[in-house]
Amino acid sequence: MRKKRNKSPKTKGLLLFVLLSLCASGAASETAPDPRPSRSPTLEIIAKPNGSYAPNKPILYQVRLTWEERASSLRLRPPVVDLENLEFQGVSAVAGSNPDEPTQRQEILSFKFLGRVPGSAQIRRLGLQWVGEGGSPGPVVEIPPSELMIKARPAPWLFLLPAVSTVVALSCLGILMIRRSKTTPSPAVEDHESLEAKMLQELQKLQGAWKNTTAAHVLTQLNRIAQAYLGQKLDWNRTQDGYNTLRKKAEHEWTRKEAEALLQFMESIEQKRFSGVALDERELIVLYETLVAFIERRKPV
Repeated sequence: MRKKRNKSPKTKGLLLFVLLSLCASGAASETAPDPRPSRSPTLEIIAKPNGSYAPNKPILYQVRLTWEERASSLRLRPPVVDLENLEFQGVSAVAGSNPDEPTQRQEILSFKFLGRVPGSAQIRRLGLQWVGEGGSPGPVVEIPPSELMIKARPAPWLFLLPAVSTVVALSCLGILMIRRSKTTPSPAVEDHESLEAKMLQELQKLQGAWKNTTAAHVLTQLNRIAQAYLGQKLDWNRTQDGYNTLRKKAEHEWTRKEAEALLQFMESIEQKRFSGVALDERELIVLYETLVAFIERRKPV
């Protein structure tokens, strides 16, 4: 009877090494990561919010991302947002392709916001980041910030009729001005007084129309008349010049006290227009009479 020969230790070790090598190569082939690079996409802005929006109107910020190469394992994390006077409503994505570049991948991202309260608003930051397999950090894209304005809600507003004495006084003043212009024409004086007279006539028309309009409209018209007067008198443009420029020009033309009172009036008008708080008639009358008195004092003697 033959005896079985035992395998030598060297033979057993060789077999074990071969077996472990095969297992390792199989596991590596199953878990090998996507070899394609994860380059950042190029950013193209399709629709950027600007201008004015109502508080209940959706605000859309839309961009297109174009990928030259993208690993299939990349996932987009929730956007990083830093907002002022806005609420982030969400983001939607639509995938597409470029017919001229078949290897490229495109995505259109639409970010939606809503305004909170009337006033200025900003999208300070809108950041995107992708993560790879195992949570490894991927490409990062920063979308440019944006500034906009949230408008006040228009509200119905009815004014009380002016006092009878005020109506009579204004009527008499108008008749006297007409008679004076017919009997004693003076082209030089008329040219000199035309700016103040024109502004005062517009203010009289505005007061007569109070009962048929809204508080927001009255504030807008008071602001328009004041800016028109200052634009011709001081060469000041609100869309180009700030209130510091207005203060300097007013102090050069009038006294420092008068310049400070004018600045407070203009800032009060702007704050009340965008505050969204309804005004009562007394507040509007104070603003109206303040502007009338200021222009009256500027009339040449």
